[in-house]
Amino acid sequence: MAITPATVAWLQALWEREATMPGLPLVEADETALAHALAVRSVGGEQRILDTQRDRITNADRKARFEFVRGAASSDAAERERWFRALEDRLSVNARPGSWMAEAVESSAACGAIRRADPQVAGHAAGGPPDRRSVLRCQLDA
Repeated sequence: MAITPATVAWLQALWEREATMPGLPLVEADETALAHALAVRSVGGEQRILDTQRDRITNADRKARFEFVRGAASSDAAERERWFRALEDRLSVNARPGSWMAEAVESSAACGAIRRADPQVAGHAAGGPPDRRSVLRCQLDA
């Protein structure tokens, strides 16, 4: 999990298409994963990154999936909370393809892990309330 400033900067350069990995071109799915990874790391300009990535996606289904997952990857704690509250409604949960749910929960879990690993990341509150993601995981497994 990349949390050092140098590694995160390199990931951002990859996503910005300013850096490359020789022999390993990035495809849309790679750039989408990078956009989510950068957003949860609060690199600055998260909304621009997410908006730009949304605009890069050409397939309507992948774009809808990206928009769905976007709320879970937000650096804004209130937005993430709204996203999880919407999931508490079983109808909302069942209205989305399962793989979208898994991706969103993974993004959110990564967000929580990164925030716990780096107390300087905005929105981190040590000793805060119970983790809603754990509750959601139990509900999804039921």
